[in-house]
This record gives sequence, C-alpha cells and structure tokens, in this order.
Amino acid sequence: MMFWGWDGAGPMGGAAWAVMIIWAIFWVAVIVAIVLLIRHLLIGSGEGRWTEEERHAQARHLWHRSNALNILEERYARGEIDREEFLRRKADLS
Repeated sequence: MMFWGWDGAGPMGGAAWAVMIIWAIFWVAVIVAIVLLIRHLLIGSGEGRWTEEERHAQARHLWHRSNALNILEERYARGEIDREEFLRRKADLS
C-alpha cells in the first residue's frame, strides 16, 4: 500500500502527496463539471431560447402593462372612474 503511509521502505515522500492532491483536484473538477452540465441542461435550457433583445422587450412590455394597470387601479380607487369603466378598461389592457 504505497500511498497509505508506507511504501515498504519508509514514509510516503513528497511526490506521492503531490499525486494524491492532483487526483483530488481532478475529481473535484469532474464532479463540479457534471453538476454544472446537469444544471445547464435542466434549468438553463428554458432561458436559452430567448435572445437578449427578446428578454428586454418582454420586460418592457410587462412593466408598461403593470404600470397601466396600476394607474387604472389608482383612478378607480380615487373615484375618477366607476366600476363598469374600470372593468372595461382592465379588459382592454389584458
């Protein structure tokens, strides 16, 4: 059992420790790579279908829609429009 402390002639030398450390780093890197690959395949695949421009356009659309609904709700809460007008305009925005 050469790597467990004794190689038959004396204690383990520095080169054997270096080999053990290098193998440990290698296997940690392999495990991290496998985890990242699985994460990319399971989670990242849905996001990869959108281009950067499409993501920004979608975010702008949702922000403007939300902002318009907020204004409509505020106007209804202040009594500027009645219930029927609120519901009609809300349906138009949806």
